[in-house]
Amino acid sequence: MKRIIAENVLANVRLEATTYEDSVTRFRVLSHDVVMFRGVNIDKAFRMYDLHVDKALHTQPEKVMSGVDLENPPETMKTTYGRSARLLGKMKSSNDRPYVIAIQHAENKNYENIHYACVDGTIHGFSKLNLIDAAQPVTKTGWINIYKYSKSGICIHDTKDEAIEHSVNMDHVKDTIQITWEE
Repeated sequence: MKRIIAENVLANVRLEATTYEDSVTRFRVLSHDVVMFRGVNIDKAFRMYDLHVDKALHTQPEKVMSGVDLENPPETMKTTYGRSARLLGKMKSSNDRPYVIAIQHAENKNYENIHYACVDGTIHGFSKLNLIDAAQPVTKTGWINIYKYSKSGICIHDTKDEAIEHSVNMDHVKDTIQITWEE
């Protein structure tokens, strides 16, 4: 039986527990749906969960505060999840969320969903989203393991030590390299 023990939506990190037929409970920490930790020790699982939440919230300030002033909106906006957004207008009511925002649908890019936002760009809907200025891309860096033999997936780590620690099989790692990309 799988269940979510803890989840931080802004950081996009969650801690899951799965109890198997042998009555052993195994824990997984996922950051952006990538497994960052697997194990049976709940204390270590919570430490890893806290570590990844802290990294997401403190190394990426746009996750904590949107920085968008909807009184003077930027030319282009997006959500912290990368979906494009645009300001449709402002309601005249004294509602705490007077701004009407159209956000690109997650699965069908040709459609938009309507949300209501506060003046600081925070949106409350099915999950909390933040609007950020999309005019300037954010440059990010990370570390990946290059395997001698093909592996099913690549995981980007914050540090070289973390990449080495989380390698599937160190005997098959050819190199650990730093990568840079823009979001």
